[in-house]
Amino acid sequence: KQLGFPALSGIVNAILRRATRETDDFQQGLQQAHGLPSWLFKRLKKDWGEQTESLCQSLKQVAPLTLRVNQRHIGRDAYLAKLQNLEIQARACTLSEAGIVLEQSVQITQLPGFEQGWFS
Repeated sequence: KQLGFPALSGIVNAILRRATRETDDFQQGLQQAHGLPSWLFKRLKKDWGEQTESLCQSLKQVAPLTLRVNQRHIGRDAYLAKLQNLEIQARACTLSEAGIVLEQSVQITQLPGFEQGWFS
């Protein structure tokens, strides 16, 4: 209106309302695509720039669960055998003689020896 185009003020307002609405949809889409809250994505984008996409993908990765076998109760190989009998995929950890890495997500309270303290 101030620029001398009063007839266009309604169109401009409609465009601005739509841009605001679509910006919210766009932000929501970004949040769903990256699996991160928009505030965190913005912070990562500010701090990491072009590496943000790679970082977001890494953050979505599920870390394997590593157990430390209490060798006072059971040996690592014996515990691996018990897990194998239950069809729980696990392998010996290369960083520790008492470590076991579970290859799948499991309810840890359901693992054999949980109540007896066979692992931590």
